[in-house]
Amino acid sequence: MPFIKWNSTKSFFSSLIAVVAVPASVPVVQAQNGILSGPIVVELFLSQSCGRCIPAAEHLMTLAANKDVIALSWHVDYWNDMKTRKGQWVDPFSNAAFTKRQRHYNEHIRRKNSVYTPQMVIGGVSEAPGAKTKKVATLIEEVRTENKVAAIEARRRADEMIFDIKKTVGGGDAFLVKFLPYVQTNIDNGENAGIMLHEINVITEIESLGVIPVDGKQLSASAPGGDLSCALIVQEPDQGSIIAATYCPGAS
Repeated sequence: MPFIKWNSTKSFFSSLIAVVAVPASVPVVQAQNGILSGPIVVELFLSQSCGRCIPAAEHLMTLAANKDVIALSWHVDYWNDMKTRKGQWVDPFSNAAFTKRQRHYNEHIRRKNSVYTPQMVIGGVSEAPGAKTKKVATLIEEVRTENKVAAIEARRRADEMIFDIKKTVGGGDAFLVKFLPYVQTNIDNGENAGIMLHEINVITEIESLGVIPVDGKQLSASAPGGDLSCALIVQEPDQGSIIAATYCPGAS
């Protein structure tokens, strides 16, 4: 049974989390053409059973410190059956639906049905190995330059979150992504046996909130309970480009 702990306030990693903690709202960015632009979404697909995923998880922490980046961590399930000389590890956050999301990205970005870890997907349109810091930075700048991400104004009223989504490129599908802001896991077996893994924004659930027209729309949703935080993303149909995004507003 793995030892899993979240929302710790001790140790160096907890201090780092205080820096990258989800803000009450993500400020919009003034683009070169004067249009308000939202943050860039960076999605990391990984597994706790993958040795190369550890530096990628650290890289995601660094990216999350940027106010105009939304960092999300999706745990895939295809490593769960992997047997090593140190035994087998079943990732407690893995989900077949998250693997399906990664595979769909690879089909339309790489034109391949194959998947790999750690993989970062930037803005729903580009991908790179998760620990390749320079390559990922270049792709983030490319997506930002294209200015495809619309602004979202988010606020909270008691336990209700309200999102005012501005005009988008072509409309899309809205999703509420729920996550644990900080997780540390003591891994007992498998390739990473003996390692205490520190992670941020570990996805637990994704919920569809309907279709957003080109001219934008106001949405509302219940704030997540317990230790969960969330983000709203608007994505072109068939899991295409992410055209609007924000972290959820915090309690007032």
